[in-house]
Amino acid sequence: MATKYSTVANEPIEDILDRTHNGQIAALSTDFCSGSQSAIPVVEHLVVDRSLPWITLRGLTD
Repeated sequence: MATKYSTVANEPIEDILDRTHNGQIAALSTDFCSGSQSAIPVVEHLVVDRSLPWITLRGLTD
């Protein structure tokens, strides 16, 4: 993904992913929160709940 959407030579992956993330937040806020980004909850990390039997993430849960 990184090289497909990179428009700058030697652009750091962090910049590419930040731009993708910010675009997703902007789209979500427009579609679901009337443009208010403050209405979107902030999650600092992802939590894998091992008690849910339908989750299978190889390398993370096994």
